[in-house]
Amino acid sequence: PDYTLIKALAYVIADATKCKLGYLPPGANGVGAHLAGALPQVMPGARPAETPGLSVGEQLASSPKTVVLWGVEPDQDLGNPGRALQALAEADFVVAASAFRAPSLDAAADLLLPIGAFAETSGTLVNAAGVWQSFQGAVAPPGEARPGWKVLRVLGNLLDLEGFDYASSAAVRDELAGLCVDAKPSNAPAGDLKVDPVGAGEGLVRIGPVPIYAVDALVRRSPALQRTPVMQGALVAALHPSVAADLGVAAGDRVEARQDGAAVTLAVEIDEGVPPGSVRIPAGVAGSEVLGDQIGPVQIARVGGDSAQGA
Repeated sequence: PDYTLIKALAYVIADATKCKLGYLPPGANGVGAHLAGALPQVMPGARPAETPGLSVGEQLASSPKTVVLWGVEPDQDLGNPGRALQALAEADFVVAASAFRAPSLDAAADLLLPIGAFAETSGTLVNAAGVWQSFQGAVAPPGEARPGWKVLRVLGNLLDLEGFDYASSAAVRDELAGLCVDAKPSNAPAGDLKVDPVGAGEGLVRIGPVPIYAVDALVRRSPALQRTPVMQGALVAALHPSVAADLGVAAGDRVEARQDGAAVTLAVEIDEGVPPGSVRIPAGVAGSEVLGDQIGPVQIARVGGDSAQGA
């Protein structure tokens, strides 16, 4: 919740110590998403948007009537899956384009469109240094699935929208590259970063990391990766020893974690690396889909007892 504040402080420290501040992209094509204008605050060519769009959280909070999910499993890929599933249930029409079928998509979507996985389509990645790297699909998509860009093109054609006449993904890349001639990678702050602390609320705060083999639909469907130690028993409530003592619980005990009116029962793990005042409950794994924000207030109560802490 205080990411902008942390970012502003990092710039202050870098300036005071005469150091350069750098960023690693959050994902494989984070720079490409910025250049393509696939973010609320920018247009294609990384030009600032005069009127910024809505973030994912803001879109879901606005009670949308029509939703298009693109390669997203709402119960495992969004920061607040409980709120997302509720918003999708209230929407009039939901289209889900995905390479995989999932129970959450069956429940939420009125229409499922099969698209190719990353190795089944051509495209372009832009790395942290701003180098464009294009690739071809290794294999054809199975069945009636099609590369995602083709599905978007046909949808644009059916809606009589301009700018959907591409014959290949290379044509999309070339047009975008022309808009990015003057776009140079920069770690300089964009806009005013003077912000007030937001905080995550009083009481215990949930820290919700996503385990390495739960980060996307492909690795989640790998039996071998799901049998690795990091994924076995991944969904636990990890507590600092002092917090566990306050709650009157020990390793292996059961606690109830409650967020936004939903609750799950979890085994306790004691970990001195978890900051006091917080509890680590992973996101993106089965059982976590009913909970709220990955970082936010959470109530923890010992199952079968009356000890509790929370917001």
